[in-house]
Amino acid sequence: FSRAEVRDEPSRPLNGYSGSLVGKKIKIILEGKNMLLNDRLGHSEELRRYAVKEVVGLPIIQRCGKGESKALEALLCGFWRFVLEFQNVVRNETRFPMDPLYSRYGRQKVVLMMRATKSVLNSMSEEEGMHADVWRKGAVEVGFQENDMTRYEVPAVKYLIDVTRIFGTSEEHMYLFFCHLAATEYVAEEISRYLVAQNQFLACFPISRRWQWGDIHLMEHSDGPSHREIDEDLAIALCPLASSYDAVAHGIRSSIDLFRNAGIAAMNEVG
Repeated sequence: FSRAEVRDEPSRPLNGYSGSLVGKKIKIILEGKNMLLNDRLGHSEELRRYAVKEVVGLPIIQRCGKGESKALEALLCGFWRFVLEFQNVVRNETRFPMDPLYSRYGRQKVVLMMRATKSVLNSMSEEEGMHADVWRKGAVEVGFQENDMTRYEVPAVKYLIDVTRIFGTSEEHMYLFFCHLAATEYVAEEISRYLVAQNQFLACFPISRRWQWGDIHLMEHSDGPSHREIDEDLAIALCPLASSYDAVAHGIRSSIDLFRNAGIAAMNEVG
C-alpha cells in the first residue's frame, strides 16, 4: 500500500480498542489497511480451528488429557527450553523495516506505531517471564525436577526459538515475526482450553488441582486487545504484500505447523 492509497481509504473504526492506548496508536495504521475487526474475528476462528486440528489433536496433548506421565514429561519438560527462552527473543530480536514503513504510511504514523510496539514487546516479555515461572512451578508440582526439565534438547522445539530470531532480525520478514508470536498465542490458548477441562490431567497437580499456566492463557482481556490480537494487527500493518491478511494467515498457519512438528518430536523423544 502506498501513502496515497492509505490516505484515500475512508477511515473506519476498529471497535474493541477503546481501552488500550497501544491499540489506538496501532489502529492509525490498520485503518489504512482495510482491516475491520469483524473480518479479523472471522479469520481468527478459522485459525483457532486450525490450531485445534493440528496441535490439540496430537498424541502429546490427548495423552496429557488422560494424565499419562510420559506425555506430561514430553510437554512440561520437552517444551521447557522454549517457554524459558521465549521471553528473551520477544524483547531483543526485532529489527523493523523503517524506510519501507515511512514510504508506505508516512513518518508520523510510523513513529506512533513504533512507540506503541516497543511498549507492547516489553510488556509481552515481562508476561512471558512470569508465564515461564508458572510453567516451572506447575511442572514441579507434577513431580519433575529442574534437571528433568533441562535435559531435553528437542531440535524441533529449539527451532521454534531459532525461527523467532530469524524472523525478528529480518527487516523483509518482520511481519512473520508477529505471525509467529500470534501462532504461539493460538497454540497456548487452545491447548489450555482443552487441558484445563480434563479432570485426569488436573489430577496430576496434587496440591492445586489446576494448571495455572493454562488458566492464565484463558483469561479475558477486558481492558483492550489481547497480545494475540495485537500480534496479528502488527503483522498486518507490517506486511508488504497487497493481500496482507492472506499472507498473515498463511504465516500463522505455517508457525502452527512448526508447533505440530515440535509436539510430535517431543513425544517421540520421551517415548
